[in-house]
Amino acid sequence: MKLAAAILLATATMIGVAVADEDDDCIDRVLNTAAKIMKHQVVKDAAKALDEARRKCRLPPGLT
Repeated sequence: MKLAAAILLATATMIGVAVADEDDDCIDRVLNTAAKIMKHQVVKDAAKALDEARRKCRLPPGLT
Protein backbone atom coordinates (compact mmCIF):
# COMPACT_ATOMS: atom_id res chain seq x y z
CA MET A 1 0.00 0.00 0.00
CA LYS A 2 2.84 2.42 0.84
CA LEU A 3 4.51 1.59 -2.47
CA ALA A 4 1.33 2.39 -4.39
CA ALA A 5 0.99 5.70 -2.56
CA ALA A 6 4.62 6.57 -3.32
CA ILE A 7 4.17 5.76 -7.00
CA LEU A 8 1.01 7.86 -7.17
CA LEU A 9 2.75 10.79 -5.49
CA ALA A 10 5.75 10.53 -7.81
CA THR A 11 3.49 10.43 -10.87
CA ALA A 12 1.51 13.48 -9.73
CA THR A 13 4.75 15.36 -9.07
CA MET A 14 6.11 14.56 -12.53
CA ILE A 15 2.90 15.78 -14.17
CA GLY A 16 3.15 19.04 -12.22
CA VAL A 17 6.76 19.48 -13.29
CA ALA A 18 5.86 18.87 -16.95
CA VAL A 19 3.19 21.58 -16.83
CA ALA A 20 5.59 24.00 -15.12
CA ASP A 21 8.26 23.32 -17.75
CA GLU A 22 5.78 24.10 -20.53
CA ASP A 23 4.81 27.38 -18.84
CA ASP A 24 8.47 28.24 -18.25
CA ASP A 25 9.27 27.62 -21.92
CA CYS A 26 6.47 29.95 -22.98
CA ILE A 27 7.61 32.72 -20.64
CA ASP A 28 11.21 32.23 -21.78
CA ARG A 29 10.14 32.58 -25.41
CA VAL A 30 8.33 35.86 -24.64
CA LEU A 31 11.32 37.28 -22.76
CA ASN A 32 13.75 36.33 -25.53
CA THR A 33 11.46 37.91 -28.12
CA ALA A 34 11.24 41.10 -26.03
CA ALA A 35 15.03 41.21 -25.77
CA LYS A 36 15.35 40.93 -29.56
CA ILE A 37 12.79 43.70 -30.04
CA MET A 38 14.67 45.98 -27.62
CA LYS A 39 17.91 45.51 -29.60
CA HIS A 40 16.24 47.24 -32.54
CA GLN A 41 14.64 50.09 -30.57
CA VAL A 42 16.32 53.48 -30.81
CA VAL A 43 14.91 54.51 -27.43
CA LYS A 44 14.92 51.41 -25.21
CA ASP A 45 11.45 50.78 -23.78
CA ALA A 46 11.16 47.44 -21.98
CA ALA A 47 7.41 47.71 -21.35
CA LYS A 48 6.67 48.39 -25.01
CA ALA A 49 8.96 45.54 -26.11
CA LEU A 50 7.29 43.15 -23.68
CA ASP A 51 3.81 44.13 -24.88
CA GLU A 52 4.84 43.56 -28.49
CA ALA A 53 6.44 40.21 -27.61
CA ARG A 54 3.25 39.10 -25.83
CA ARG A 55 1.23 39.89 -28.94
CA LYS A 56 3.64 37.95 -31.16
CA CYS A 57 3.96 34.89 -28.91
CA ARG A 58 0.31 34.59 -27.82
CA LEU A 59 0.51 33.30 -24.28
CA PRO A 60 -1.88 30.49 -23.40
CA PRO A 61 -4.85 31.36 -21.16
CA GLY A 62 -3.87 31.65 -17.53
CA LEU A 63 -0.44 33.15 -18.14
CA THR A 64 0.06 36.90 -17.97
